Amino acid sequence: MASAAMSGDGMIGVVQPQILERDPIPTQTPLYEIGCVGKIVSFNETKDGRNLITLAGTSRFKIIEEVSMGLAYRSAKVSYDLFQNDLLPGEVPLERERRFTAIRAYFDYKNIQTDWNVIENATDEAVVSSLAMGCPFEGVEKQALLECIDLKERSDLLTSLMEMAVQESGVSVTPTTQ
Repeated sequence: MASAAMSGDGMIGVVQPQILERDPIPTQTPLYEIGCVGKIVSFNETKDGRNLITLAGTSRFKIIEEVSMGLAYRSAKVSYDLFQNDLLPGEVPLERERRFTAIRAYFDYKNIQTDWNVIENATDEAVVSSLAMGCPFEGVEKQALLECIDLKERSDLLTSLMEMAVQESGVSVTPTTQ
């Protein structure tokens, strides 16, 4: 798949499998219908024959149908119609104070170290997208974040997931000021 992408436009679609228990036949594991396409920005082959790939996400998509192409990887016809705004820059007003309070509490609870100046000076979109990808949420939670229709919805869900995790842990949350 990586070779085919590299010889073409360098794009790969990524879709999470719906795994409830280990499926002995991965090609038959149902997929979520929403995924993300990304451009390969870094590619390295390891000595043991594995490929380490870094993708820069460009847009989400909805699977219309899987197509059999006789390849070692799965392929699908997709639509980008629901996610045309993914390609448009722009900021929407978000609840920054609530989100930062949740981030600080969640990072304390999970013992995650960070450079707070970077987070505080980054755009809302960069913070929300980075945390949605990088935080140790369950697969179904990450899928829910991916399926949010816009940045505000994704930010609200991200904040709520962090708040719920902290609340369930019993860690106290002290509001922060921005």
